[in-house]
Amino acid sequence: MMELSILYGGGNAELLTKMVDNIFKQQPNYTSDVKLVVPTVLEVFEKVLEKCGLKTDSPKKGPTQLTDSRQGGELLQMSVDELTDVISYIADSALSLKAFLDIYPPASQAFYEQGFIQKVSSFCETILPPLSRAIKKRQSEGECLPEDLRKYLILTKVGFAKVCSLIINTCCIQPVLENSGQEEEVNHYVEQYLDTMSSLLSDKMFVAAVAEQRKIQEDLELLLQSSQQVYP
Repeated sequence: MMELSILYGGGNAELLTKMVDNIFKQQPNYTSDVKLVVPTVLEVFEKVLEKCGLKTDSPKKGPTQLTDSRQGGELLQMSVDELTDVISYIADSALSLKAFLDIYPPASQAFYEQGFIQKVSSFCETILPPLSRAIKKRQSEGECLPEDLRKYLILTKVGFAKVCSLIINTCCIQPVLENSGQEEEVNHYVEQYLDTMSSLLSDKMFVAAVAEQRKIQEDLELLLQSSQQVYP
């Protein structure tokens, strides 16, 4: 499905959305497959962090320093091909997920329920700054790197921010609009939105990226109008 979304989603989004929606209705097992894909994707991200020397079992206490051989030193020692593969992979992952959720928004629920937003936020916050610093340091030392590596880092950040924005819209904002007048239901989705956004506050870079993709102030104004749980 993701391949279809990438290959044909551009100029045929409406037709492809109808086709994919029909496939999921006719084959409910596909929904179960999506639920199984989410932990697989997150597991791969963990392996990427490990490959880059950035995986840690302890809470983050600040930005990773590349001078620490235990944290991120691998980024300075990787071959150019390995570094390029890592950056290309995470960029492709972001764009593939974004294309799929654009075409089939209901799949967002499977991602939301498994904490994808918080986990991908932490992933981006952990890996993107060290990758950027590694590129800068290696270039400053005269190493010849592909010119588009920085562009791919930007695509990764923006792509994942758009993915999370789509999930938030589908799982939190849209249900508030659809359940207007049903106070209990509305309050439930308002609480989901507030909990989700609050959980991202420590990931300042990624929160800023998400804020560029959606107008958070407008979200809050909508929630304020829809629920007594939100105070001005």
